[in-house]
Formats: sequence, C-alpha cells, structure tokens
Amino acid sequence: MTGDPGVAVTAAVAALAGQRDPLLIGVRHHSPTLARVLPRLLEAAAPRVLAVELPAEAAGWVRWIGHPDTVPPVAFALADPGTDALSFYPLAAFSPEYVAVRWAHEHGVPVECIDLPAAVSRDVTPSSVASAPRPGVADALADLLGAQASVDSWDLLVESRGAGADPEAVRVAALAAGWALRADHRPDEDAENELREARMRTCLRAFDPGVVAVVGAFHAPALTTGMLADPAVEAADELLLQRFPADRNPVASLVPYGSAELDTRSGYPAGIADPAWQAAVLAHGDSPTELRAAATAALTDIGIEVRRRGHPCGTGEIAEAVRVAADLATLRGLPAPGRRELLEAMTGVYAQGDVFGRGRVVAGAAQRVLVGSERGQLAPGTPRSGLADDLDRRLAALRLPAAATELRLEPLRGNLDADREIFLRQLLAAGIAYGKPTAGTGAGGARTVGSRWSVAVTSATHASTEAAALFGVTVPQVAAARLRHTMRRDGDRPETAALVLRRALHCALDDLAAELITAVRRRFPHEAGLAELTETIALCDETLTGQFAGALDDGIAALRESLTGLRAELVPPVIRELDGLAGATDTGDAALLADTYRTLYRTSGDGPLRLRHTIIGFADGAASPLIQGAASALLAVGEDGRDLRPQVESLISGATDTERRDRLTGYVRGMLTAVPHLLSTAPEVFGAFHDVIAGLPDAGFVARLPTLRAAFDGLAPEVRERLLTETERATGVSSRRSGIDPELVAGWADDDQRAFDRLRALGLADAAFTPGVRWQLVLGRRRGGPNTAVQLGRSLDRLYGAPSTRIEAGLGIGGDEAPYPTVREWSADLAELFGADVRDDVLGAAAARGDAAAALALSPGTVRPSVELLTTMLSLSGGLPESALAGLRPLVRRCVDDLTKALATRLQPALRGLRTARPTRRNTRILDARRTIAANLSRVYRDAEGRNRVIAADTVFSERALRQPDWHLIIVVDVSGSMEPSTVFAALTAAILAGVPSLSVTFLAFSTEVVDLSEHVDDPLALLMEIRVGGGTSIQAGLAAATDRVRVPKRTLLVLISDFEEGGSTAPMIAAITHLAGSGVSMLGCAALDDTGVARYHVGTATAAAAAGMPVSAVSPLRLAEWVAETITGPRS
Repeated sequence: MTGDPGVAVTAAVAALAGQRDPLLIGVRHHSPTLARVLPRLLEAAAPRVLAVELPAEAAGWVRWIGHPDTVPPVAFALADPGTDALSFYPLAAFSPEYVAVRWAHEHGVPVECIDLPAAVSRDVTPSSVASAPRPGVADALADLLGAQASVDSWDLLVESRGAGADPEAVRVAALAAGWALRADHRPDEDAENELREARMRTCLRAFDPGVVAVVGAFHAPALTTGMLADPAVEAADELLLQRFPADRNPVASLVPYGSAELDTRSGYPAGIADPAWQAAVLAHGDSPTELRAAATAALTDIGIEVRRRGHPCGTGEIAEAVRVAADLATLRGLPAPGRRELLEAMTGVYAQGDVFGRGRVVAGAAQRVLVGSERGQLAPGTPRSGLADDLDRRLAALRLPAAATELRLEPLRGNLDADREIFLRQLLAAGIAYGKPTAGTGAGGARTVGSRWSVAVTSATHASTEAAALFGVTVPQVAAARLRHTMRRDGDRPETAALVLRRALHCALDDLAAELITAVRRRFPHEAGLAELTETIALCDETLTGQFAGALDDGIAALRESLTGLRAELVPPVIRELDGLAGATDTGDAALLADTYRTLYRTSGDGPLRLRHTIIGFADGAASPLIQGAASALLAVGEDGRDLRPQVESLISGATDTERRDRLTGYVRGMLTAVPHLLSTAPEVFGAFHDVIAGLPDAGFVARLPTLRAAFDGLAPEVRERLLTETERATGVSSRRSGIDPELVAGWADDDQRAFDRLRALGLADAAFTPGVRWQLVLGRRRGGPNTAVQLGRSLDRLYGAPSTRIEAGLGIGGDEAPYPTVREWSADLAELFGADVRDDVLGAAAARGDAAAALALSPGTVRPSVELLTTMLSLSGGLPESALAGLRPLVRRCVDDLTKALATRLQPALRGLRTARPTRRNTRILDARRTIAANLSRVYRDAEGRNRVIAADTVFSERALRQPDWHLIIVVDVSGSMEPSTVFAALTAAILAGVPSLSVTFLAFSTEVVDLSEHVDDPLALLMEIRVGGGTSIQAGLAAATDRVRVPKRTLLVLISDFEEGGSTAPMIAAITHLAGSGVSMLGCAALDDTGVARYHVGTATAAAAAGMPVSAVSPLRLAEWVAETITGPRS
C-alpha cells in the first residue's frame, strides 16, 4: 500500500459501505445503537430478501422469532442429543438480528439464515501454526480511542458516538469497526470463520438482486461483490464446504431468556454487559438529551441501592456522580454519557476508588440496576414438545419453584419430599437442566438424612427439555431411555452397569432396575472388579434398608427378593477378588479394602469368616506394606482389637535403609487411608507411635523424620490438630502462638540456645527435640522450637508443602519462613541435615510428584538405581524440554545399565542351558574342561606326591553357539497406568532374553492400541523411552496382535504381563487364549513381574484365563527366565 494510509483506509471503508448488492449492514450481536437505526436502514433499502447471520436450522423458527406476540429476550437454542451439548443464540430487543427479523415479518420480506448449520462439525484444524500476537490496525485503533479491548473499541466508535446520529453514519461506523478488526485477520489461523464465510458467500450467490445482509461487521469484508463474483473464490468455497458435511442432528427450539442470563457475567454465551442499560440506550438513543436523563436515572437508582445496603450515599454523592459522568462525556467529545462513563463515575464517587470492600457493594448495586430482571415470553402457538408439558405439570404438582431456590428436602420423613427427590433424580438422568444436588454430609463425613438442591427454571431447562424429547414424552420415560442409551454408548461395562443401576434405583425406575439386576447377576460374578462388586453390594444394602427416596417406591420395594439374591451371589466373588489387592500400592486400593470390609463384615453365611481370614493374612505380611497397614488398622478397630505396637516399633526402629523406609511409609499410609481417624480415636495406637517416636535418640529421629513426614502426609488438617492437642496434653508443649511479649520470648530462646551449646560441649545434648516438637515436625506443624527443628521442618515443607489451608489459617498456625530459592540449596540442606542416603530418597520422592528440577539434582555417580526411581525418571521425560532432557539421560542410562547388569547376573543360572556352546574337536582356544576330563578318564595316574593327574591326549573344545533361533518368545505387556514397575522389569528381562542364541523375541506394548517395539528389544533404554504408560486396557487387542505373529505354534512361547483389568467384555480375550492354547502355543500370564511376588490384579479374569489355558501368577524375572528355560529344554532334575 502506497500513499497516505489514512486515505487508503477511508477508501476501503467507503467501498464497503457503497456496495449495494448485497447491501451490507455490519452489526455486533447486541448493539442498541444499530438496533435503533436498523428499521430506517431497511426501509430505505427496501430489500426483496433479508439475509441474516443465523444458523441454517433457524429457518423454520424465524416466523416465531419475529411474531408480534414474542416478547424478547428469547433465545434460539440448539441441543445435540448425542453429547448433551447446548448452544444459545440470545435475541434481545437491542439485538440487530432480532430487529431485522421482526421488521421482515411485519413487511412480508422473506428471511434467509446464511450462517453455517450447527449440524456441521466445528472441529476445524487451522492449516498452519498460528504466529505470535502482533500489533495491528485493531490495536492502533484501540490505542487511539483509549480502549482496553476490541469490545471497548466498538462501544467507543459505534455505541457512545451513535446517540442522535444519522442511520447511515452509524452503518458506516460499524463497517469501519469491522474492517479494522478484519485488517489483521489471517485466514490460515481462523479456519472456522473461513468455513462460515464460505457458507455465507454460497448462500448470497444463490439469491436474486435486492438482498440486504445483516451480518457480523467482522465478516462484512469477506462478502464483497468482487469475492462473490470471483470464480476462484467460488470453487474454493465449494471444496471447503464439501470437506465438512453435516454429521450431527441437533434439536432446535425457541426458549424464553432473561436479563440475568443475557448479562456476560452469567456465564451464558453470546451475552452483553448490563442489559438494562443497553435497553435504555435503545429507547433513548435518538435524543442525546433523553440519553443523558437515562444516565442520571441509572446513577440515581444505583445510589439508592447502595444506601439500601447500609452504606452512605445521599443526594450530594448522586449529584457528584452525575456531574463526573457528564464531564467525562464532554471531555471525550461524546453527545451523552455511555456505559464507560457510568462505571468510572460509580468507581470514583460511590466506591471512592475502593475496588474491594465498598467497591463490591457498589458493584452489587450496579448489577441490580444495570442488569435488570426482565424475562421474555414466547408467542402463543410456538412449537413445544409433549415432554415440556409433562415437565410443567410435574413441577406444578410437586410445588417446585421456577425461580432460583435452595431446597432442603427430607425424603425419608415425608411423601412430598420423597416424590420431589425422585423427580429431581429423574431430571438429572434425563439430562434436563433444572436441579443440582449440593453437598449433604454431616460431621465426620457421615451421611445426612436430608438432601440439598439448587433449582431454577432457566433457558437451559427449556432447551435441554426439547433435546430430551427425542427419548420420550414423560420425564420417567426419558430418564429410563437416557440411562439405556448410556449403557449402549459406554459398551455395557461393569462400572457402567453399576452406575446405571444406582441411578435407576434412585430414580425409582423399577422396570429398568429389574433388567439391570438380571444382567448384573449374570455377568458380575465373573467380570466385575472389586470396586464394582463392593459398590453393588452396598447399593443393595442401601435399597433393602430404605436409605434413599427411590427405595421407598412401591415398584422398587417389589424388587427386594431379587436384590437379596443378588447380594448373596456377589459375596463370594468379592472374597475372591480381595486376593487381587495383595500387591496394591495405590492408596485408593487401601480405601477400597476398607470399604469392602465395612460392607461385608455383617454379612450372613461364611462371608465374614473368609473375609476375616483374608484380612488377617494381609495384616500378617502376605501383602504390600500399604495393604498390610490397611488390614492391620481394620483389625485394630474391629472386634479383634489387634495390638499394633510390636509392628509399629519394628517398622520405625528398622527404617534404616531405602527399602525399610518405603515399607514404613506404605504401612502408615495404608493405616490412615483405611481408618483416617485411627490415631485420634484409638489411644492405644497413637500411644504406640508416640512412645516409639519420643523414645528415639535425636540422631535416630532426624534420620527417620522424612519417612515419618511422608507417612503422615495424607492426614487431614483437622486430624493433625487433634493429634497435636493430645500431644500437648501429654508433653505440655504447645504449637500455637502465645500472647507473650516477642522480645521476652526471644530472650528465652537465646538462653535456651546457650544452655544447649553448653550441654553439647559436655556431650549431654541429646535432648534437643522434645516429644511435642517431634510431633510438630512429623505432622508438618513446626511453629518454633530449636533452630535445628525449624531447619528440618523447612526442608521437608519444600516437598510436602507448608500448612496453608483455610482451617490452618483460622487456627493461626501459618508459617513465615522464606521458601528455598533453588533446588540446589535445598539438596545441600537435605544432605547436611539428613545425610546423602536420605537426601536421595527425598529428591526421588519430589521427582515422583512431578518436580523435574529435583530429578535433575540427583547425581548419576552417587544415586542408587532402583525400579521406582527409573519409573519416575521415565514419567518425567515425556514433559521435559530437550535442554532438561539432556541432563536426565545420564541418570536414566545409569539406572538402566545397573539394573540390567544386576538382573542378568541373577538370571544367568536359569539361562545356562540355553546358552550352552557346542563341543568340537577343532581348536577354538576355548577348552571344554568337563568334556575333556570325561574323555581322558582312562589316562588318569598318580604323581610322586600322590595327586591324581590326567593326560589330555583327547581334547574337546567349545564352539560359540551361533544365533539360530529355534524358539519364538512373544512378550505382550500391558502399559496401562497401574503396570509401571512390571513394564520396567519386562523391558529389562526382554533385553536379557534377546541375548539367548536360541530365542527370537517380539515385544508388544498395549493399552487400547498395540505397538510393536521389537526393534528396540536389545536396548532396554530405547525400549523404555518408546513406551508411554497410561490409558485403558484391551488385552484382546494385544493377544490378537500376538496371534498374527505366531509362525510355529509348538515352538512359540507367549508371556502376557497384565493386571487383567480388561476394559471391555472378557469374552473375546478368553476366546483368543483358548485359540492360542489349542494351537499349541505355550503361555504364561504374569499378574505382576517384579521382585515382590504379590500383585494387584483382577482375580476373576485371571482365573478365567487360567481355565482357558494360560496359567496366571505373580512372578519374578528369575521365575520367568526359569519358565522359558524349562519350556524349551524340559524341567530340570
């Protein structure tokens, strides 16, 4: 562009405004100034066709939008029944689209909706990567006008200056604002708008002359006559629209809307700030005098509202606010104050510049006045569904309010509240937006008798009702149909069946509940996991004992016999699945164990006896430390009253290395997860911990402090405070701030420090940490004490977080120490305070929590490699930049190399028979001593000293075995989130087995998809770096991929490493195992591949796999290598 840019811009806007076919009226979705002048612009243009930027689905509704009896605001709504997604196109009296449609209805002009249909997916990917934001015309315009954003630019250019302006001048200003926004537009960065504009141009080309297009001002420059007539643009538009066909079937409706929803602060889309003020601009915008009077009235009403709220605001303040608004408008060259001037006058005069205390009061008052409370009405005869009529009838019959209300129901104490509860649950299941349950728990998490709901009839209620009408004509019918649709959509999985059964019972849908009970009785004993089984038994108990409103319904009461039978049938599978928790390391499994125990311990029959036997086995050590701790806690608070003191003393006293520290952490976490209030409700358990912690020497306590802090990290703040209170009673040490003069306290501290220094010089200083201080450090509540204690607590706060919750702040226990500026300083302090051994453990724990800097602080030369550390490093590697990843690779390589060497040494004896070299008489310089001696036994003689000697006349040498793979080993590894340690061992073991000459190894990793990583099998680091742990589980897909790679079944070994938590039906998986077993493939299922010998797995599925021909157990890498060797060479004698 050459010459004066201002002249060029003026010419471009003039050309846009001068276009007559189609005549372009650029609008903003809500614009009172344009809405005011639009009828005169349309009358002057006298269009034959009015094209409006509304989705194509609105074509059948424009007659109702423009109906004289329709009272705005209303909204054209579109709902997708498949996803429950709602979209709204609000139409207010000051919306230009509404005014245009209303004018066309009055003058008999046809209306065409030219925006992209909602049936077309908007998931459009830009054709190139968006560039960084750059200053442009819109930014320059905003700077010139003193605006904060493009919305402000529109207000200043069109709305504020439009009072009393000529209609054509307003149209030109609007087109100019749209052109400024468009000037910086890059089509390749806004593919969705390109698609929409292609649709608009295609529609406009099809119309005869005499079209007026009311479109967004931003789109107007893309709808010029030149672009419409350009064959190249037309061909591109056609190709683009063909790429995105309609693939959805949205349900359209016209719904009433309200001013509160129209306001942008409501969270509803396509709104505008302060609708009541926008309506005032529409009503009085023709006259600047009237608009100034409207501004005065608004400021007066806001002042009255502020005073009504208890704050001083009289005639003087109101007059001053009016003067400030008027003066600001004059200084800015505006004919009358606009919204911007009103806000600045309120902030300066009413709020006195305070945006918090008084400012919030003024904001609330302004919102009441400037937003309004109007609600639209539909014209009589506007189409609505039978479901909407049923909804209205039921709301009236149950006396449920339309206005926003908080309901407190007691469904177990009254028929009306019970019916309301059931109906509200049915609305939730039906996807009709009316009520939302709010928290209803009592003290200590106990369930309350009543329930709380937030209810309101909104535009979302009307729109979601029309969408739900596809499923039926009554609310119960739709709820049942929607729940059946959920079952079909989610694949009829056990967790889905359990969820839908719960909802059906709560909704009193007896027919659906009966169907689900039958399906659950058929499938759950064999396919459901422990969580679903326990949840279903608990649901049966709740229903049989009438603990919710739906259970009191006559139809659900008739299912009591079926529910009783279902409960009895699910108890044995629950006991069976408990064994699968033995190797669990997730606290969620400890909580599940506790839930199962509490659900079943009152069961009749032999269930409680078998349950108790399993729990005792866990507590006695036949489980991971986490599950052992959970089981011990359950026995301690149960009828057994197990004494935990010996175990606690042993664990704390023995926590001197990483393995034992991890065991202590897991044990205590399991205890506190299973019984969160154990230490505050069981004095004998707390006493065991207290005695051991208090009895440790200072050095021993400091060495164990990080482990104890980690173990108690999961305690709730309230429990921590109760424990400290108990400690204070026993020790006299308080963790709370006192009202004593700080200078006096500081003097005492100096005296204490000097005394301690003297004791230390005499070798008598092993009393620095009193029991009270120790518990403060363990619980993360250090608020004083010796300097060393403060340093210890601060170092651990870096990992576990300093106390900062609302409860802690209310108790006055917040800390004021500065955080560590760098990980290097933190690492140095950890080493100084706890030693290098514990320092590495703490940094490793920080890395496991996602702290990449902590991982990089670990030294490859000194760190102790472990599977846990390696899994942490691998999980971090995917999210690090290349610069940080370069620093992590040496650490990962060190871990992999050391672990592989150690594992190879352990596996060497098991693989000896597979590596045997071939004997030969040819001199290979590798003497086979055993065979040579055997061949020369006839040449043995005694020498002069009486020793036996052999004359090696017949020598036998060894020839290195050539790689001639006779056997094919297929390792199929589940890489879902719960299998991280087994994945590492699988990669290391596969690399070792790949070195066996007689084996060829295939490595398949699967979650819901399968990846063949066999090319990396000889490099465990490369293999592990390729694996991405996470996602769902499809064992059937992994087995299918393995089946495709079987060449000689009788010389093929298949190892499946999985927790057997199949994501879908187990039937295809069992069929695949049966087929492989029948073909002669030797198979082994590993529920875990690690050194613990225990696993967390689905026992029912594993049992079915074993019955189909795949033995399943938790094995170590050594046992796996022995199985491979025994399968190939036969069992060893």
